[in-house]
Amino acid sequence: MPTDTETTIPEPSETLLIQMCERAPLIAGSSFGNRTVRLSDTLVAKYGMGVWIEEARNQEYAHAHVDRSILHVPRVLRYFEDSSQGSRVGYLIMEYVHGTPLNSMEINVPTMTTVAKAINHLSTIPVPESQGPGPIGQGVARGYLWPPEGVIFTAFEDMEAWLNSRLAVVCEERLNLSCPLAMRRMDLVRRNIILKADMSVCFLDWAFAGFYPELFEIRYLRDLLPEDPIWSEFLLNHIHHPTPDEEQALALLAVPAAVNERYFFGT
Repeated sequence: MPTDTETTIPEPSETLLIQMCERAPLIAGSSFGNRTVRLSDTLVAKYGMGVWIEEARNQEYAHAHVDRSILHVPRVLRYFEDSSQGSRVGYLIMEYVHGTPLNSMEINVPTMTTVAKAINHLSTIPVPESQGPGPIGQGVARGYLWPPEGVIFTAFEDMEAWLNSRLAVVCEERLNLSCPLAMRRMDLVRRNIILKADMSVCFLDWAFAGFYPELFEIRYLRDLLPEDPIWSEFLLNHIHHPTPDEEQALALLAVPAAVNERYFFGT
């Protein structure tokens, strides 16, 4: 109980937050998809039918485990869903981070080096015990490689079998992945990265992140090359140089992405 000199400030209701989101100035997105709006000097909200609990959990976990001198991850304040208008809409309330999106500036070697360091650092945060492939807590894997509705894996073998089922559509070769899992962003377009005033970087949009083999992110960056060649090539050269066996696996990984028609790239 508060004392006579203390005041308890109640949290805003979900109804009030929804109303605030509808009136707040738009930062990113459109009326046809997910929207990111500025709620105050310190808060933003991302909401839409494509905003899910897995994004909030990924972001919370990364925020709690990264070295913030290397990588800033916005703090999650709240997540909830609303279906009062007939369709499920997710609302993610988070810290507002001041800075410049990399897609609105000329990229340079020092900035790209800082991003590469942040990517490598993210891959070193602890993997939870019994964590399988996908977002934290065995949620629905979404984004690159996966179908629009997403997919859940309970074990590494399940993921490998799923990928090979896609390969079977077009060829007889099969993947045999013997790669450790690590936290991967899986959406390294420049619009999702902010350069802060102190020249550190902040990663936004954790919807496609999860614990995956490093080869998955390499495959993603290679497919991003036609859209943003200087950016993608630099990151590829500073993350990992695949072995011949890994190159064969990377070639096969291109097939599931094509089968699922998951080529939604942009800078």
